[in-house]
Amino acid sequence: MGVYDIFSMISRWAVPSILLVSISFFILLFIYKVIYKKFLNGKKEVSMYQFVLSVILLGYLFLVFALTGLSRADNFSNKIINLNFLSAYLDVWYSWSLTPLLLLILNILMLAPLGFLLPLISKRFDSVKNILLVAFTFTIFIEFFQLITHRGIFELDDLFHNTLGSMIGYFIVKVFIEIKELKKVSKNTIIKALIIPGIYMIIFIGAITFYNAKEFGNLNINPLEYTDVSNVEISSDIVFSDNDDKASVFYNINSNNRKRALDIIKILNDSFNIPELKKTGMDGDNIQYIFDTTSDSMYLMTYFYKDGTWSLYNDYNVGNIENDRLNNKKIQEIEELLKENRLIPSIAKLHYDENNYLRWDAKNIDIKSTKKDFIEGMIMITNSDSGNLQSLDYGIKYNKYIRNIEIISPKDAFEKVKKGNFYSYNPYNSGDKIQITNLEISYMYDSKGYYQPVYRFTGSVNGEKDIFSAIIPASK
Repeated sequence: MGVYDIFSMISRWAVPSILLVSISFFILLFIYKVIYKKFLNGKKEVSMYQFVLSVILLGYLFLVFALTGLSRADNFSNKIINLNFLSAYLDVWYSWSLTPLLLLILNILMLAPLGFLLPLISKRFDSVKNILLVAFTFTIFIEFFQLITHRGIFELDDLFHNTLGSMIGYFIVKVFIEIKELKKVSKNTIIKALIIPGIYMIIFIGAITFYNAKEFGNLNINPLEYTDVSNVEISSDIVFSDNDDKASVFYNINSNNRKRALDIIKILNDSFNIPELKKTGMDGDNIQYIFDTTSDSMYLMTYFYKDGTWSLYNDYNVGNIENDRLNNKKIQEIEELLKENRLIPSIAKLHYDENNYLRWDAKNIDIKSTKKDFIEGMIMITNSDSGNLQSLDYGIKYNKYIRNIEIISPKDAFEKVKKGNFYSYNPYNSGDKIQITNLEISYMYDSKGYYQPVYRFTGSVNGEKDIFSAIIPASK
């Protein structure tokens, strides 16, 4: 789940939460004023200030419950428990992108309003112990709800982060309470309010410093936790070499270059008559651009800034690909436009198939052994029946040779597979038999844009071919 998804869910559940707050306010006010005070002659006084804060907190907790439980489908049946306390931090480290970091921060701050509001509502909650008890109880309720309904995963780190967030809210409100009641704030209170954010700031600064000191980036294929293969038989007829080897490493010259996206948009505006840019947003870790809508176009562009590739399509004309084949003159015009704007490398070869796709392919090479810069990928274009550009998928990657590095042996990589040191979408059952039938050196981009070698194992599970896959980082 990305940050954009979370904010979409917040907007979807905001109205029900506001309605709940409004209805609860009048119901509870009626119960207090009419039933408790008049009919039962209740003596306990509740100020309107406390009353309003209580209803607001109720609405907020409902919103949290809706986001973490009600908003999800019951499709978490494969993996339902995650006891890895460091999984969120490992996710941030391996992917090194903004989305998991923001998700971690949101998870920590999720119950900060609870810790902030409870001491204002009642003196009974003017202690860390009581705040932690309420936060832990509410979080454990959500986690068990997700576990039972399969609407999420029971995660140990959620318990920690949510209760930690409630402490942050509590220590912050104590500063305001002291200022209001004592007209000053003690050093001890300020230290308590700053200590948790300060510790995390030190951790983040340390991680950034260590990351920037590394030559290469991180690979997001590293598993957050090992796959359980303790009762699984993993075998292969392949004789895996135990000799260490070397492989080339490359760098994508367009990696993490967001300015390039704006340059491409200008080319699309000038050369392909794409409307002006209207709005920019995030699509996961990538950037999405939305252009002005006209009578026959609504263009969307996704820029994959990790490797500099991008995809443009017209949402108004999906499926209306031109029936008549393009003549040579039209093909030449399109190719010249691409070449003029340096979007087609000289080595790319044009293909025009029966489905009216124009495609330019860069030649594949033996990446592992080459010590030269190389270009790979393809460009594919379709036209709509109105003659406008229907879609343009730009998958050309420009890789600069860096150097050779030592990699682990195939045998060592296979040992990691046998230990479950790989990421798997689905759990394996006791007694499963995995047969490795193929091993190849492949390449993946890391978080800094370096093209690193990896071992890719494929095979069968219980005799069913081509359903097993495991990717192991090759670098030492």
